[in-house]
Formats: sequence, structure tokens, C-alpha cells
Amino acid sequence: MKFRLVFFLLLYIPLISIASGKKDFIIEGKIGNSDAPAAIFLFYNDPVSNRPVKDSTVLEKGRFVLKGTIEYPVYAKIVYAFNGDLQYATAGDERQFYLESGNITINGRQLFNAGIKGSYTQELLEKYF
Repeated sequence: MKFRLVFFLLLYIPLISIASGKKDFIIEGKIGNSDAPAAIFLFYNDPVSNRPVKDSTVLEKGRFVLKGTIEYPVYAKIVYAFNGDLQYATAGDERQFYLESGNITINGRQLFNAGIKGSYTQELLEKYF
């Protein structure tokens, strides 16, 4: 009986540690053809600490890449600032989506109607709502 218990503990502990924990995400995209100082800002709340997270990158010919780690899917907001300053961004320059681990692509002429691929949760939301 003890052998079985020890066996199952040794088997499941590595599986649990692999299943939990933060995983990488990469958001790649192209919005229009803007160059720096135009920037993309990413906002979300960390699902574990519930603290706000903000990241940003400048655009190069409309292209951008954001990288990070996340433990669970979260609702996030991405904002386009044509001059790199959030103060001048408008409601039409943002898009909300589900951020999760993996590769996510965001492409379009404008951010508010850009296509988002790679987020399973986002694809379910768009399919049923």
C-alpha cells in the first residue's frame, strides 16, 4: 500500500508542476504602416497577483512584437498611440482580447477591427458572440 502511494506521488508531482506555472506568450502584429514614435501598449491584470501589467513597443513599418509570460488566460487591452503617447490615443485605437500562452497574431489596417488569431479563448468568444 505504501509503495502505491509513493509511486503515485512521484508520478503526479512532476505532472502538476509542469501543468501549473507561467507560460510564454508572443504577440506579433501589423497595424497600418506607421513607424516610431508610433507605439503599441498592452495592459492586463496578472491573474495570480491581480496587479496591473503594462508593456509597450514601437512600431517599425506597422509591425510589432510583444513577449511575456502568463499563467492563465486573461482579458487584455492593446492600444495604438500614433505618437507614442497614450494621452492622445482614442477609443478607436484600442482592442480588447483574451491573452493566453502561445503565439498570437493581430493584423489589420486599424487596431479596432484587426483580426486576432492564436488565442483559443478569443476565437471561442468571436465564434459564439
